[in-house]
Amino acid sequence: PVTVTFNGNGYTSSASQDRFPAGGSGEFEQKASTVEFSDENIWTADFDWNLVLNGTYTLTTVGDKVTLSARKNDVGTYTYELTKQ
Repeated sequence: PVTVTFNGNGYTSSASQDRFPAGGSGEFEQKASTVEFSDENIWTADFDWNLVLNGTYTLTTVGDKVTLSARKNDVGTYTYELTKQ
């Protein structure tokens, strides 16, 4: 489970203890069908940094469901499936 909170042009993403997901916080910019996240944190090198909410994600909304997905470093697709609250 993850919670992503948007406030103005800032965001905060919750993290789990095992860093799956890793979380993140910073600023974001939404365009037509994408969102660019700019994480502002310093991270240690002992986990998959692709788990940090950072970079450009494709944005899809259907009703109250929001999906953010990004292909990362030829590793695979990382997807956040969120419900608006």
